[in-house]
Amino acid sequence: MAADQLIYRVTYHLLAGQHEAAGLVVELGEQSPRELVRFDQRSRRELPWGSVVRMSPGPLKDVLELFSPSGHVRQAALETVPLTPLTARVLVLRCADWVAEVRSAAFTRLRACDRDLLVAALPLVAWVMDEWTRGDLLGALLDERLTDDDLRALADVPDLALRRAAWRRLTARGAITPADVQRAAADEDVAVRGIAARSLPDLAEADRRAAAERLLDDRVGWVAVRALTELVRLDGADRIVPALTARSATVRRAARDWARVRDVDARAVYLARDPRDELALVGLAALRDPRDAELVRAMVDDPRARVRRAGLRALATLDEPEARRIALIWLEAGAGRVAADVLRAGSPSAAEITVLTAIACDRERRPGARERALSLLRVGTWTHFTVAMEASLLTGVLPVPQGRPRAHLRARIARLLPAYDGARRAAIELALR
Repeated sequence: MAADQLIYRVTYHLLAGQHEAAGLVVELGEQSPRELVRFDQRSRRELPWGSVVRMSPGPLKDVLELFSPSGHVRQAALETVPLTPLTARVLVLRCADWVAEVRSAAFTRLRACDRDLLVAALPLVAWVMDEWTRGDLLGALLDERLTDDDLRALADVPDLALRRAAWRRLTARGAITPADVQRAAADEDVAVRGIAARSLPDLAEADRRAAAERLLDDRVGWVAVRALTELVRLDGADRIVPALTARSATVRRAARDWARVRDVDARAVYLARDPRDELALVGLAALRDPRDAELVRAMVDDPRARVRRAGLRALATLDEPEARRIALIWLEAGAGRVAADVLRAGSPSAAEITVLTAIACDRERRPGARERALSLLRVGTWTHFTVAMEASLLTGVLPVPQGRPRAHLRARIARLLPAYDGARRAAIELALR
Protein backbone atom coordinates (compact mmCIF):
# COMPACT_ATOMS: atom_id res chain seq x y z
CA MET A 1 0.00 0.00 0.00
CA ALA A 2 1.31 3.45 -0.92
CA ALA A 3 2.14 5.95 1.82
CA ASP A 4 -0.67 8.34 0.86
CA GLN A 5 -3.27 5.57 1.13
CA LEU A 6 -1.88 4.51 4.49
CA ILE A 7 -1.99 8.11 5.74
CA TYR A 8 -5.67 8.24 4.76
CA ARG A 9 -6.46 4.97 6.53
CA VAL A 10 -4.62 5.93 9.72
CA THR A 11 -6.39 9.31 9.75
CA TYR A 12 -9.78 7.62 9.28
CA HIS A 13 -9.18 5.21 12.18
CA LEU A 14 -7.97 7.97 14.47
CA LEU A 15 -10.90 10.27 13.76
CA ALA A 16 -13.31 7.35 14.12
CA GLY A 17 -11.82 6.53 17.52
CA GLN A 18 -10.66 3.07 16.42
CA HIS A 19 -7.37 3.14 18.29
CA GLU A 20 -6.72 -0.61 18.34
CA ALA A 21 -6.19 -1.04 14.59
CA ALA A 22 -3.43 -3.66 14.78
CA GLY A 23 -3.70 -4.21 11.03
CA LEU A 24 -2.37 -0.71 10.42
CA VAL A 25 0.81 -1.54 12.32
CA VAL A 26 1.27 -4.60 10.11
CA GLU A 27 0.70 -2.56 6.95
CA LEU A 28 3.15 0.08 8.12
CA GLY A 29 5.74 -2.64 8.66
CA GLU A 30 5.27 -3.84 5.08
CA GLN A 31 6.14 -0.46 3.52
CA SER A 32 9.16 -0.24 1.24
CA PRO A 33 12.00 2.05 2.36
CA ARG A 34 10.86 4.79 -0.01
CA GLU A 35 7.22 4.58 1.10
CA LEU A 36 8.17 4.52 4.79
CA VAL A 37 10.19 7.70 4.28
CA ARG A 38 7.22 9.28 2.49
CA PHE A 39 4.95 8.28 5.37
CA ASP A 40 7.41 9.89 7.80
CA GLN A 41 7.45 13.14 5.82
CA ARG A 42 3.70 13.35 5.22
CA SER A 43 2.51 12.15 8.61
CA ARG A 44 3.98 15.19 10.37
CA ARG A 45 1.81 17.46 8.23
CA GLU A 46 -1.33 15.42 7.70
CA LEU A 47 -2.10 13.16 10.66
CA PRO A 48 -4.50 14.50 13.35
CA TRP A 49 -1.90 14.59 16.13
CA GLY A 50 -4.45 15.77 18.67
CA SER A 51 -6.18 12.41 18.26
CA VAL A 52 -2.86 10.60 18.65
CA VAL A 53 -2.26 12.37 21.98
CA ARG A 54 -5.68 11.24 23.23
CA MET A 55 -5.15 7.61 22.19
CA SER A 56 -4.98 4.93 24.83
CA PRO A 57 -1.59 3.19 25.06
CA GLY A 58 -1.03 0.47 22.49
CA PRO A 59 1.15 -0.67 19.56
CA LEU A 60 -0.29 1.89 17.13
CA LYS A 61 0.31 4.82 19.47
CA ASP A 62 3.83 3.57 20.24
CA VAL A 63 4.69 3.59 16.54
CA LEU A 64 2.95 6.85 15.61
CA GLU A 65 4.73 8.78 18.36
CA LEU A 66 8.02 7.98 16.60
CA PHE A 67 6.73 10.09 13.67
CA SER A 68 5.48 12.98 15.85
CA PRO A 69 6.20 16.56 14.72
CA SER A 70 7.37 17.25 18.30
CA GLY A 71 11.02 16.44 18.95
CA HIS A 72 10.31 15.93 22.66
CA VAL A 73 7.62 13.34 21.85
CA ARG A 74 9.88 11.54 19.37
CA GLN A 75 12.75 11.43 21.88
CA ALA A 76 10.54 10.14 24.70
CA ALA A 77 9.02 7.49 22.41
CA LEU A 78 12.47 6.31 21.32
CA GLU A 79 13.46 5.59 24.90
CA THR A 80 10.46 3.39 25.68
CA VAL A 81 9.19 1.85 22.42
CA PRO A 82 9.40 -1.97 22.22
CA LEU A 83 12.01 -3.19 19.72
CA THR A 84 10.35 -4.88 16.73
CA PRO A 85 11.29 -5.10 13.02
CA LEU A 86 9.07 -2.06 12.34
CA THR A 87 10.38 0.07 15.20
CA ALA A 88 13.96 -0.86 14.26
CA ARG A 89 13.31 0.56 10.80
CA VAL A 90 11.84 3.75 12.25
CA LEU A 91 14.89 4.00 14.54
CA VAL A 92 16.98 4.13 11.37
CA LEU A 93 14.94 7.12 10.16
CA ARG A 94 15.36 8.84 13.50
CA CYS A 95 19.14 8.30 13.29
CA ALA A 96 19.01 10.90 10.51
CA ASP A 97 16.62 13.18 12.44
CA TRP A 98 17.15 16.94 12.32
CA VAL A 99 17.15 17.14 16.16
CA ALA A 100 20.48 16.09 17.68
CA GLU A 101 18.93 14.71 20.88
CA VAL A 102 16.58 12.51 18.84
CA ARG A 103 19.47 11.20 16.73
CA SER A 104 21.43 10.35 19.87
CA ALA A 105 18.49 8.50 21.43
CA ALA A 106 17.86 6.60 18.19
CA PHE A 107 21.49 5.45 17.95
CA THR A 108 21.41 4.30 21.56
CA ARG A 109 18.32 2.15 20.97
CA LEU A 110 19.54 0.89 17.60
CA ARG A 111 22.75 -0.37 19.21
CA ALA A 112 20.56 -2.37 21.58
CA CYS A 113 18.84 -4.18 18.69
CA ASP A 114 19.82 -7.78 18.08
CA ARG A 115 21.26 -8.98 14.77
CA ASP A 116 17.91 -10.04 13.28
CA LEU A 117 16.41 -6.59 13.84
CA LEU A 118 19.42 -4.92 12.22
CA VAL A 119 19.10 -7.24 9.25
CA ALA A 120 15.42 -6.31 8.88
CA ALA A 121 16.40 -2.63 8.84
CA LEU A 122 19.32 -3.06 6.41
CA PRO A 123 17.49 -1.98 3.19
CA LEU A 124 16.31 1.21 4.89
CA VAL A 125 19.83 1.86 6.20
CA ALA A 126 21.13 1.68 2.63
CA TRP A 127 18.42 4.09 1.44
CA VAL A 128 19.06 6.61 4.24
CA MET A 129 22.82 6.52 3.70
CA ASP A 130 22.32 7.27 0.00
CA GLU A 131 19.75 10.02 0.38
CA TRP A 132 20.55 11.86 3.61
CA THR A 133 23.76 13.48 4.76
CA ARG A 134 23.07 12.58 8.40
CA GLY A 135 23.11 8.84 7.69
CA ASP A 136 26.89 8.35 7.75
CA LEU A 137 27.09 6.93 11.28
CA LEU A 138 24.74 4.11 10.31
CA GLY A 139 27.46 2.55 8.17
CA ALA A 140 29.85 2.46 11.12
CA LEU A 141 27.15 0.83 13.25
CA LEU A 142 26.55 -1.87 10.61
CA ASP A 143 30.27 -2.53 10.29
CA GLU A 144 30.41 -2.93 14.04
CA ARG A 145 27.49 -5.37 14.28
CA LEU A 146 27.46 -7.31 10.97
CA THR A 147 30.50 -9.22 9.74
CA ASP A 148 31.47 -9.76 6.10
CA ASP A 149 30.25 -13.34 6.34
CA ASP A 150 26.89 -12.10 7.65
CA LEU A 151 26.52 -9.89 4.59
CA ARG A 152 27.59 -12.68 2.22
CA ALA A 153 24.89 -14.90 3.71
CA LEU A 154 22.31 -12.14 3.15
CA ALA A 155 23.45 -11.74 -0.47
CA ASP A 156 21.68 -15.02 -1.32
CA VAL A 157 18.31 -14.39 0.33
CA PRO A 158 15.15 -14.19 -1.85
CA ASP A 159 14.25 -10.71 -0.52
CA LEU A 160 15.45 -8.42 -3.32
CA ALA A 161 15.80 -5.24 -1.24
CA LEU A 162 17.77 -7.07 1.44
CA ARG A 163 19.98 -8.75 -1.14
CA ARG A 164 20.79 -5.44 -2.82
CA ALA A 165 21.55 -3.76 0.50
CA ALA A 166 23.89 -6.58 1.54
CA TRP A 167 25.86 -6.38 -1.70
CA ARG A 168 26.11 -2.61 -1.50
CA ARG A 169 27.36 -2.67 2.08
CA LEU A 170 29.88 -5.38 1.26
CA THR A 171 31.18 -3.28 -1.63
CA ALA A 172 31.29 -0.11 0.47
CA ARG A 173 33.55 -1.89 2.95
CA GLY A 174 35.95 -2.89 0.19
CA ALA A 175 35.45 -6.50 1.26
CA ILE A 176 34.15 -7.88 -2.04
CA THR A 177 36.28 -10.75 -3.37
CA PRO A 178 36.65 -12.20 -6.89
CA ALA A 179 34.33 -15.04 -5.88
CA ASP A 180 31.78 -12.47 -4.68
CA VAL A 181 31.95 -10.65 -8.02
CA GLN A 182 31.31 -13.90 -9.90
CA ARG A 183 28.26 -14.57 -7.69
CA ALA A 184 26.95 -11.06 -8.22
CA ALA A 185 27.50 -11.34 -11.98
CA ALA A 186 25.19 -14.37 -12.03
CA ASP A 187 22.42 -12.71 -10.00
CA GLU A 188 19.02 -12.29 -11.63
CA ASP A 189 18.74 -8.68 -10.45
CA VAL A 190 20.32 -6.00 -12.64
CA ALA A 191 21.26 -3.82 -9.66
CA VAL A 192 23.35 -6.64 -8.21
CA ARG A 193 24.94 -7.38 -11.58
CA GLY A 194 25.69 -3.66 -11.81
CA ILE A 195 27.58 -3.89 -8.51
CA ALA A 196 29.65 -6.67 -10.06
CA ALA A 197 30.32 -4.54 -13.15
CA ARG A 198 31.40 -1.54 -11.07
CA SER A 199 33.73 -3.78 -9.05
CA LEU A 200 35.65 -5.04 -12.09
CA PRO A 201 38.47 -2.43 -11.97
CA ASP A 202 39.35 -3.52 -8.41
CA LEU A 203 40.10 -7.13 -9.42
CA ALA A 204 43.34 -8.72 -10.51
CA GLU A 205 43.75 -9.22 -14.26
CA ALA A 206 42.73 -12.88 -14.47
CA ASP A 207 39.71 -12.43 -12.18
CA ARG A 208 38.68 -9.26 -13.99
CA ARG A 209 38.75 -11.00 -17.36
CA ALA A 210 36.68 -13.95 -16.11
CA ALA A 211 34.00 -11.73 -14.56
CA ALA A 212 33.91 -9.37 -17.55
CA GLU A 213 33.46 -12.30 -19.95
CA ARG A 214 30.39 -13.31 -17.98
CA LEU A 215 28.93 -9.80 -17.96
CA LEU A 216 29.69 -9.03 -21.62
CA ASP A 217 26.53 -10.83 -22.77
CA ASP A 218 24.33 -9.22 -20.12
CA ARG A 219 20.89 -8.31 -21.42
CA VAL A 220 21.17 -4.83 -19.85
CA GLY A 221 23.32 -2.59 -22.02
CA TRP A 222 25.11 -0.46 -19.43
CA VAL A 223 26.27 -3.54 -17.52
CA ALA A 224 27.66 -5.10 -20.71
CA VAL A 225 29.36 -1.81 -21.65
CA ARG A 226 31.32 -1.78 -18.39
CA ALA A 227 32.45 -5.33 -19.11
CA LEU A 228 33.46 -4.34 -22.65
CA THR A 229 35.47 -1.41 -21.31
CA GLU A 230 37.49 -3.67 -19.04
CA LEU A 231 38.07 -6.24 -21.77
CA VAL A 232 39.28 -3.57 -24.20
CA ARG A 233 41.68 -2.30 -21.57
CA LEU A 234 42.96 -5.83 -21.06
CA ASP A 235 43.03 -7.18 -24.62
CA GLY A 236 42.92 -4.13 -26.86
CA ALA A 237 41.32 -3.95 -30.32
CA ASP A 238 40.59 -7.67 -30.51
CA ARG A 239 37.60 -7.11 -28.22
CA ILE A 240 36.20 -4.22 -30.24
CA VAL A 241 35.55 -6.01 -33.54
CA PRO A 242 32.98 -8.60 -32.30
CA ALA A 243 31.27 -5.95 -30.14
CA LEU A 244 30.53 -3.83 -33.25
CA THR A 245 27.74 -6.29 -34.12
CA ALA A 246 26.68 -7.22 -30.58
CA ARG A 247 23.06 -7.88 -29.73
CA SER A 248 22.76 -4.74 -27.60
CA ALA A 249 22.54 -1.35 -29.33
CA THR A 250 24.22 0.21 -26.29
CA VAL A 251 27.20 -2.13 -26.65
CA ARG A 252 27.42 -1.44 -30.40
CA ARG A 253 27.54 2.31 -29.74
CA ALA A 254 30.24 1.83 -27.12
CA ALA A 255 32.21 -0.37 -29.53
CA ARG A 256 32.08 2.32 -32.22
CA ASP A 257 33.38 4.84 -29.68
CA TRP A 258 36.22 2.49 -28.75
CA ALA A 259 36.95 1.91 -32.45
CA ARG A 260 37.57 5.63 -32.90
CA VAL A 261 39.78 5.75 -29.81
CA ARG A 262 41.82 2.67 -30.78
CA ASP A 263 41.98 3.42 -34.54
CA VAL A 264 39.89 0.40 -35.53
CA ASP A 265 38.20 0.75 -38.93
CA ALA A 266 34.60 0.01 -37.95
CA ARG A 267 33.39 0.71 -41.48
CA ALA A 268 35.66 -1.99 -42.90
CA VAL A 269 34.34 -4.44 -40.29
CA TYR A 270 30.74 -3.75 -41.33
CA LEU A 271 31.48 -3.89 -45.07
CA ALA A 272 33.21 -7.25 -44.67
CA ARG A 273 30.00 -8.82 -43.40
CA ASP A 274 27.10 -10.10 -45.48
CA PRO A 275 25.57 -7.10 -47.35
CA ARG A 276 22.15 -8.19 -46.08
CA ASP A 277 23.27 -8.41 -42.44
CA GLU A 278 20.88 -6.20 -40.47
CA LEU A 279 23.31 -5.25 -37.70
CA ALA A 280 26.03 -4.41 -40.22
CA LEU A 281 23.67 -2.13 -42.16
CA VAL A 282 22.49 -0.40 -38.99
CA GLY A 283 26.10 0.04 -37.90
CA LEU A 284 27.11 1.55 -41.23
CA ALA A 285 24.21 3.98 -41.03
CA ALA A 286 25.29 5.01 -37.52
CA LEU A 287 28.76 5.94 -38.81
CA ARG A 288 27.22 8.61 -41.12
CA ASP A 289 30.09 8.22 -43.63
CA PRO A 290 29.53 10.23 -46.87
CA ARG A 291 30.97 7.31 -48.84
CA ASP A 292 27.91 5.28 -47.87
CA ALA A 293 25.33 7.84 -49.04
CA GLU A 294 23.96 5.61 -51.80
CA LEU A 295 23.73 2.64 -49.47
CA VAL A 296 21.89 4.77 -46.91
CA ARG A 297 19.38 5.90 -49.56
CA ALA A 298 18.74 2.27 -50.43
CA MET A 299 18.25 1.39 -46.77
CA VAL A 300 15.26 3.74 -46.57
CA ASP A 301 13.35 1.31 -48.84
CA ASP A 302 14.47 -1.84 -47.01
CA PRO A 303 11.60 -4.14 -45.92
CA ARG A 304 13.06 -4.37 -42.39
CA ALA A 305 11.78 -1.59 -40.13
CA ARG A 306 14.98 -1.26 -38.09
CA VAL A 307 17.07 -0.83 -41.24
CA ARG A 308 14.65 1.75 -42.65
CA ARG A 309 14.71 3.80 -39.45
CA ALA A 310 18.51 3.69 -39.23
CA GLY A 311 18.74 4.72 -42.89
CA LEU A 312 16.46 7.72 -42.42
CA ARG A 313 18.40 8.92 -39.38
CA ALA A 314 21.66 8.68 -41.33
CA LEU A 315 20.15 10.37 -44.38
CA ALA A 316 19.17 13.34 -42.21
CA THR A 317 22.90 13.97 -41.77
CA LEU A 318 24.04 13.14 -45.30
CA ASP A 319 21.19 14.67 -47.32
CA GLU A 320 18.79 16.64 -45.14
CA PRO A 321 16.35 17.84 -47.87
CA GLU A 322 15.87 14.29 -49.14
CA ALA A 323 15.48 12.99 -45.58
CA ARG A 324 12.79 15.59 -44.83
CA ARG A 325 10.94 14.70 -48.04
CA ILE A 326 10.90 11.01 -47.13
CA ALA A 327 10.03 11.72 -43.49
CA LEU A 328 6.98 13.70 -44.57
CA ILE A 329 5.83 10.79 -46.73
CA TRP A 330 6.29 8.44 -43.78
CA LEU A 331 4.35 10.76 -41.52
CA GLU A 332 1.45 10.88 -43.98
CA ALA A 333 1.48 7.09 -44.11
CA GLY A 334 1.23 6.86 -40.33
CA ALA A 335 4.88 6.25 -39.35
CA GLY A 336 5.68 8.39 -36.38
CA ARG A 337 8.63 8.84 -34.08
CA VAL A 338 11.69 8.66 -36.35
CA ALA A 339 10.05 10.68 -39.13
CA ALA A 340 8.99 13.33 -36.62
CA ASP A 341 12.52 13.50 -35.19
CA VAL A 342 13.92 14.19 -38.66
CA LEU A 343 11.37 16.93 -39.36
CA ARG A 344 11.86 18.48 -35.95
CA ALA A 345 15.47 19.34 -36.81
CA GLY A 346 14.34 22.49 -38.63
CA SER A 347 11.35 24.77 -39.14
CA PRO A 348 8.74 23.38 -41.56
CA SER A 349 8.53 24.72 -45.08
CA ALA A 350 5.28 25.92 -46.64
CA ALA A 351 4.70 22.56 -48.32
CA GLU A 352 5.38 20.73 -45.07
CA ILE A 353 3.01 23.03 -43.19
CA THR A 354 0.23 22.12 -45.62
CA VAL A 355 0.73 18.38 -45.08
CA LEU A 356 1.15 18.68 -41.31
CA THR A 357 -1.97 20.82 -41.06
CA ALA A 358 -3.98 18.22 -42.96
CA ILE A 359 -2.74 15.52 -40.57
CA ALA A 360 -3.49 17.66 -37.50
CA CYS A 361 -7.06 18.29 -38.63
CA ASP A 362 -7.86 14.77 -39.85
CA ARG A 363 -10.48 13.44 -37.46
CA GLU A 364 -9.90 9.89 -38.71
CA ARG A 365 -6.32 9.80 -37.42
CA ARG A 366 -5.23 8.75 -33.96
CA PRO A 367 -4.96 11.60 -31.41
CA GLY A 368 -1.26 10.86 -30.98
CA ALA A 369 -0.59 11.29 -34.71
CA ARG A 370 -2.49 14.58 -34.78
CA GLU A 371 -0.66 15.90 -31.75
CA ARG A 372 2.69 14.88 -33.25
CA ALA A 373 1.85 16.93 -36.35
CA LEU A 374 0.96 19.88 -34.14
CA SER A 375 4.27 19.60 -32.32
CA LEU A 376 6.05 19.86 -35.67
CA LEU A 377 4.00 22.89 -36.65
CA ARG A 378 5.10 24.55 -33.45
CA VAL A 379 8.80 24.17 -34.30
CA GLY A 380 10.37 27.53 -35.06
CA THR A 381 7.53 30.03 -34.74
CA TRP A 382 4.04 29.88 -33.34
CA THR A 383 2.71 31.50 -36.50
CA HIS A 384 2.61 28.05 -38.07
CA PHE A 385 0.06 27.04 -35.50
CA THR A 386 -2.40 29.62 -36.84
CA VAL A 387 -2.46 27.73 -40.14
CA ALA A 388 -3.64 24.60 -38.37
CA MET A 389 -6.03 26.71 -36.32
CA GLU A 390 -7.69 28.21 -39.40
CA ALA A 391 -7.85 24.85 -41.15
CA SER A 392 -9.55 23.39 -38.10
CA LEU A 393 -12.30 25.99 -38.37
CA LEU A 394 -12.97 24.90 -41.95
CA THR A 395 -13.24 21.24 -40.95
CA GLY A 396 -14.91 21.85 -37.61
CA VAL A 397 -12.14 19.96 -35.81
CA LEU A 398 -10.00 21.71 -33.22
CA PRO A 399 -6.47 20.29 -33.63
CA VAL A 400 -6.07 19.55 -29.94
CA PRO A 401 -7.05 15.90 -29.30
CA GLN A 402 -10.46 15.69 -27.69
CA GLY A 403 -10.37 14.98 -23.99
CA ARG A 404 -6.83 16.32 -23.59
CA PRO A 405 -7.18 20.10 -23.22
CA ARG A 406 -3.88 21.88 -22.75
CA ALA A 407 -3.93 25.14 -20.82
CA HIS A 408 -0.59 26.26 -22.22
CA LEU A 409 -1.79 25.65 -25.79
CA ARG A 410 -4.84 27.75 -25.20
CA ALA A 411 -2.72 30.53 -23.73
CA ARG A 412 -0.42 30.48 -26.74
CA ILE A 413 -3.33 30.59 -29.17
CA ALA A 414 -4.85 33.49 -27.23
CA ARG A 415 -1.71 35.52 -27.87
CA LEU A 416 -2.24 35.11 -31.61
CA LEU A 417 -5.86 36.27 -31.62
CA PRO A 418 -5.14 40.00 -32.12
CA ALA A 419 -3.76 39.17 -35.58
CA TYR A 420 -7.21 38.11 -36.79
CA ASP A 421 -10.17 40.19 -37.86
CA GLY A 422 -13.25 40.30 -35.66
CA ALA A 423 -15.20 37.48 -37.32
CA ARG A 424 -12.22 35.13 -37.46
CA ARG A 425 -11.28 35.90 -33.86
CA ALA A 426 -14.82 35.15 -32.70
CA ALA A 427 -14.75 31.83 -34.55
CA ILE A 428 -11.44 30.84 -32.94
CA GLU A 429 -12.69 31.81 -29.49
CA LEU A 430 -15.79 29.71 -30.08
CA ALA A 431 -13.65 26.74 -31.16
CA LEU A 432 -11.58 27.01 -28.00
CA ARG A 433 -14.55 26.74 -25.65
